Amino acid sequence: MDNSPYNRAWSSIPGRPSFPGPWGNICKVSRAFANYDTDLDLLIKGVLGNGKSIRFWLDLWIGMEPLMARFPNLFKLESAKNYFVADRIASTSYGSTFTFTWNRLPTTQQKTDEYSSMLGLIDTARLSSSGDKWCWDLDQINSFSVKSIKKKLEAQVLFLAWRANLERLPTLASLAKRNIQVPSLLCPFCGLDVETPDHIFVSCSTAQGVWDAISDWCRLPGIYLFGVQNIFRTPEFLHGSSKWKKIIHAILCSTVWILWKTRNNKIFNHKLKL
Repeated sequence: MDNSPYNRAWSSIPGRPSFPGPWGNICKVSRAFANYDTDLDLLIKGVLGNGKSIRFWLDLWIGMEPLMARFPNLFKLESAKNYFVADRIASTSYGSTFTFTWNRLPTTQQKTDEYSSMLGLIDTARLSSSGDKWCWDLDQINSFSVKSIKKKLEAQVLFLAWRANLERLPTLASLAKRNIQVPSLLCPFCGLDVETPDHIFVSCSTAQGVWDAISDWCRLPGIYLFGVQNIFRTPEFLHGSSKWKKIIHAILCSTVWILWKTRNNKIFNHKLKL
């Protein structure tokens, strides 16, 4: 196996979205979470036991991120990137000892600083005879639940919807009002009008196309909007149960989220994908 960090996207999930079966589905879910600024890798944390199932560099087990992300220069020097914690740390009566297999020694100032910081971090790690465990970081009892991830995603979507409703999003027009220089005030989607919340979510031709598609998908008589606030009041004028109206409200909030994320992707990454 080629362990070069340049030839492979290292991840704690052993698969790709194109893979058939459960690992491919998990990768797709992980990418879906990324659309909501949620890194699935950082929600699953290893609790060290004997260190035989937690990968030293790739898995999150100490600190707030995997060691490969915290110490990228050392990770590039490591020749065995898939090794487990037990392959790197040995506990003795005098403390812990560490063993690494470098392609070349970390001799530059930057790399020696990283090495010192890493040793200070992992020096507290102690192996035991019990097996390693995994905990879910969104739940107080550290066990996975659909409810916990649903709450996190809902909170992020609703927070953005709340900011949009109050016109507190950092649109190009609002940035200019704060005397922040922007290359252009025009909408990144259509390029025909100043980017304000009402334009990007309502009057822009891209937004109108999205709302028409949502209307057809939900079999609504039509979504007629005159401003951002109309988006969130739409369920009030629909016929149906309160549960149905809550579902529509969630869809509308999620659509606002997707439009904003797509807008950011267009501006910062020069990509447009709805």
